[in-house]
Amino acid sequence: MPSSPAAGGASRFPGKPLAQLGGKPLPWHVHQRCLETKRLDGVVVATDDERIEHACHELGIQCVRTGEHLTGTDRVAECAEHLPADAYINVQGDEPFISPAAIDAVSEALEQLAHGTLAVNAYTELDDVGAVLDHNVVEVVVDIEPNALMFSRQPIPYPRGDRPSYLRQLGVVDEGTAVDTPEDLARAGMLRRSEPSPMTIQAPAAP
Repeated sequence: MPSSPAAGGASRFPGKPLAQLGGKPLPWHVHQRCLETKRLDGVVVATDDERIEHACHELGIQCVRTGEHLTGTDRVAECAEHLPADAYINVQGDEPFISPAAIDAVSEALEQLAHGTLAVNAYTELDDVGAVLDHNVVEVVVDIEPNALMFSRQPIPYPRGDRPSYLRQLGVVDEGTAVDTPEDLARAGMLRRSEPSPMTIQAPAAP
C-alpha cells in the first residue's frame, strides 16, 4: 500500500501541499499516479494538517490524520498502525510526476529482498552539475549490492581529480521535478504542458 505523506509546514515552500498545479493540489496528482500502478491494493494520504485532510475528503481521496512528525517516514509508520498491509511504499506528496512503473518496481523489489530488509529507495544518475550543488537534491552513495551507504544534500562523493558519478535519491522515482519551492512549481507547470522526458529506473537501494 503506498502512503503519500503531506505536511502543511513545509519550510522551503509554506503551504506547498495545497499549491495548485493544473487546478488541482499536489497530493491529487500524486494520488492519481499511484492509482495508475498495477501491483498495489490501496492508496492513502497521510497528513498532520486539517486543511490537507479536508481537501482530500473533498476530492474523494482516502486520508489518515496523523500527529506531527519530523519526517514522512515517521508519518507512514503511524499510518501503518491503523492500516494493516504486507508492505508500505512511501510516495512523497510533492512528486506530481512520479512514475507508476517505478512504484511497481519498488513493490516487486520488496517481494524479492532478503528477510529483515526494512526499506528500499530508488535512485537515478545525476548528470546536471547545477543539481549536484542544489541543496534541494538529495544525493546517495551505494555499494555494489547496491545498499545505500549515506545520503546528503551536499555533493557526495566530494569531487577530487576526475569528476565522480553522482546518484540522486528519489524516494521512489519522480521525473526530475519534485516540488520543493515556488520555482519548482512553475517548472512543474511547464512540464505538465509538455511531454514527460524518459527516465531510466535504477534498481532500488536498501539503506
